[in-house]
Amino acid sequence: MIVLITGSAGRVGQLLRPRLASPARTLRLLDVAEQAPPGPGEDVEIVTASITDPAAMAAACRGVDAIVHLGGLSTEA
Repeated sequence: MIVLITGSAGRVGQLLRPRLASPARTLRLLDVAEQAPPGPGEDVEIVTASITDPAAMAAACRGVDAIVHLGGLSTEA
C-alpha cells in the first residue's frame, strides 16, 4: 500500500509520519520544504514539489492507494 501525504514537512505531517509507518505501507511524502531522510527500516519516498504543480501532483498520485492532504498555509490570513 502506498499512502501520499501532502504537506508532510509541516507539524501535523511530521506527527503522522511515524504513526502511519508500517511494514506493509510505503509513505510518499510531498512538500516544498526539506524533509528528514528515511530512518532505519522506514519505507519512505521523499517528493519535493508543490501541490500547485499539476504535473508533479499527477506523478505523486500515480499508484497511490490513499491520500492524506495536509498541504497549505495554516497561518494564512
